[in-house]
Amino acid sequence: MVIDFDKFDSDDDLNCNLCIIGAGAAGITLAKEFNNTKINVILVESGGVEYDHQIQKLYDGETYVTEGSIRRKIYFNSLMAWRLRFFGGTTNHWGGKCQPFRDIDFEKRSWISNSGWPINASDLEKYYRRAEKVIQLSSSLYSDELWHHLNIAPIEFDKDKIELWFGHRSGFLKEAGNPDSWRDDTGIGIGALKFGKEYRNELFDSKNIKVLLHANAVDLITNNDINHVNSLKISNLSRVRESKIIADTFVLCAGGFENPRILLNSGNRDNGGIANNNGLVGKYYLGHPNAELGTLVTRDQEQADKLGHDFSMHKALEKNLVDPHLRFSNTCLNNNKMLN
Repeated sequence: MVIDFDKFDSDDDLNCNLCIIGAGAAGITLAKEFNNTKINVILVESGGVEYDHQIQKLYDGETYVTEGSIRRKIYFNSLMAWRLRFFGGTTNHWGGKCQPFRDIDFEKRSWISNSGWPINASDLEKYYRRAEKVIQLSSSLYSDELWHHLNIAPIEFDKDKIELWFGHRSGFLKEAGNPDSWRDDTGIGIGALKFGKEYRNELFDSKNIKVLLHANAVDLITNNDINHVNSLKISNLSRVRESKIIADTFVLCAGGFENPRILLNSGNRDNGGIANNNGLVGKYYLGHPNAELGTLVTRDQEQADKLGHDFSMHKALEKNLVDPHLRFSNTCLNNNKMLN
């Protein structure tokens, strides 16, 4: 069921068992898990089913770049550029590239303050298989085995310095095994999975899920002990319509920037919002930096053509595209104190 909150004409609170805030990749995936169950779900989305620039402007803000980053030619796009605020979220312009985390992504590195995670890459393996189904990956191969499957001779590098990895493009080729079917007549790729389009009908037609469009999460309202969220205050863009969602459980699926913003903006802001006992909410952002890292010079153009981001370098594997890339080895990263 779908409700447009811009046209919602009831003053009654909305009630459910589970309220999911944000209808991007995470929110839609979670909602799908509860479809056709006895759990009543409300999936809250700020935007509609199409892009709206006035709603998108809620993402606007300033980014601060240090002098060191400028010297290293590291740049960040505006906060409005790489996030999208309508049903399907940022998957609406996602390129579809997927690749699992490595062990080094979770390890403590002595030269990076507060680095290290209490989990490791293997803890995520069982979840990757389920996620691959949702994002429609037809293979779980990311390693050197893929060279054999693609019938391409691998490129040899000093493995202490450089290693190769494969990225998979989510979504399906129109014709299995034909990489050209991923392009339209202009040569532009058209196959990356858009969650909003792919799963819209499934959720809009659901009997136990209400998709609430044009509803912004304004405030998470807790109990007196501030250890449980009782309700969510919502508003449409014009603030003409406001209401409250009462639920047993709330899940934030609004993205890496919006989740902490909602937490910091809720409850007692002078005390750092809610769920912020350690003062870490709003820190350690992972943005989308662009950087000029260097130039790769090769004597063998045929070998170089096996690598890269250009569509001509993509190869078909079953009904997905894969493309090989270079990256520094773990040894090289640690020896030179570099981020991966």
